[in-house]
Amino acid sequence: MLTESTVNQLPFLLLTDEQLQRIQDAELEAYEAMMNDETVHLTERDRQFIIAGLIGEYQYLCHDDAEIDDMTPAEMHSVLVHYTDNELIHDADLHESDNTPEEFYSIHCNYIPAEYQVN
Repeated sequence: MLTESTVNQLPFLLLTDEQLQRIQDAELEAYEAMMNDETVHLTERDRQFIIAGLIGEYQYLCHDDAEIDDMTPAEMHSVLVHYTDNELIHDADLHESDNTPEEFYSIHCNYIPAEYQVN
């Protein structure tokens, strides 16, 4: 733990114990916030798998019952790229299943247009 006597040996840093305690409290609070962060952070590749899988799933659902106002794969892609990681996971129902993003992709890969497939 830093104290006034150890820090103030450096002539350019003159901090009181109270100031040091505030600095330590702020660092601890930031660390706890980071550790309690429940947001999921996907890799870029996992994002690609989920986005492509969602496009394939949408194409599958529209395949037999197409409507005039159905989104094209390009429109769907332009919407999905702006989703957060948590929104993508929720839309792909990965939070309720044991599937990985790659497994979700492979389930729907037959309906994914070639330009959205992940290599």
